Amino acid sequence: MRPATPEDAPGPSAPWVGPSPTTPGPGTRWPPTTPAPADAGAVFAELAPRFTELAGDRAQAYEEAEEALRPHRPTEPVWFLGAVGVDPDRHCTGLGRAVLRPGIEAAQRDGVPAFLGTSAATDVRFCERLGFEATADLTLPGGGPRTWCMMRRAS
Repeated sequence: MRPATPEDAPGPSAPWVGPSPTTPGPGTRWPPTTPAPADAGAVFAELAPRFTELAGDRAQAYEEAEEALRPHRPTEPVWFLGAVGVDPDRHCTGLGRAVLRPGIEAAQRDGVPAFLGTSAATDVRFCERLGFEATADLTLPGGGPRTWCMMRRAS
């Protein structure tokens, strides 16, 4: 496995996936530079080779983790909030909340849940304070971390 670099990114993207106005299913990616929605499955299929490359010799573990998480991911329209990381020295400064807020607000406007996953117990408590509840708690195969799937219901 190797660290991601700016060259790995195929282009600008937003930190969430939102509901598709035209197709049922898990959602649509809304990059800031793309005015029309794209099918989330197509977006992730396009990125799959990059994920495999980044996984390197851990590609098999990555595939096993994806397979373990699949049954716990929503199939209804949701805003899928992507990974967020905050430097430990900057914890409790509002950065995580600020990054997640636009996705949470978009989900509220659209009347659909927001979904995310985390592998840090401290993030579970943080997300609960934002209105999320754990919908799954599992240890990923192949020596993977304990992972929580979390949903914030539409209000």
